[in-house]
Amino acid sequence: MSTETSTGTGTGTSTSARSAGGGPDGDVVEPWVALGTELLVDEEYVKAWVERVGPGERRPAHTHRHPWITVVVSGAAGESRTPDGELIAVGSAATGDVRFNGPDRLPFSHYLANTSQDTLVMVAVELRDPAARAHLPVPAHPHAHVSDEHPEHPEQPHAQPPSAKD
Repeated sequence: MSTETSTGTGTGTSTSARSAGGGPDGDVVEPWVALGTELLVDEEYVKAWVERVGPGERRPAHTHRHPWITVVVSGAAGESRTPDGELIAVGSAATGDVRFNGPDRLPFSHYLANTSQDTLVMVAVELRDPAARAHLPVPAHPHAHVSDEHPEHPEQPHAQPPSAKD
């Protein structure tokens, strides 16, 4: 899988914190709500939704606050950018890719832009475990590291869940 990365300033349109996941009164806006999609699974500790990004389309900015798994149903090439348009990474997601987006990058605010002629279809499965989250470090800057491991979120290396402590 080929991936180019960049952390330069993009030319994207500025997006308010509200559309990136904050509500009008500081309320939390869930990613699927910001994306305008329905939940496929709506359980206390698991949420799942489908995200479709057509050729040349850009999805709304949204913020992930919980670890999630991404399953690429139909691959494509694209860009991940901050809500303010700063380029995080450029890459491609192959059909069948499955990746864990760990707690070390949370919260993670971004939007996806499809730069290919193919429709990108992904299933996101959000994992909500309040007990585990209470012990996680908060990153100083969620976009600081760039890797070619995750085309949807190329800056996120393959992470392993935190190990249980005795």
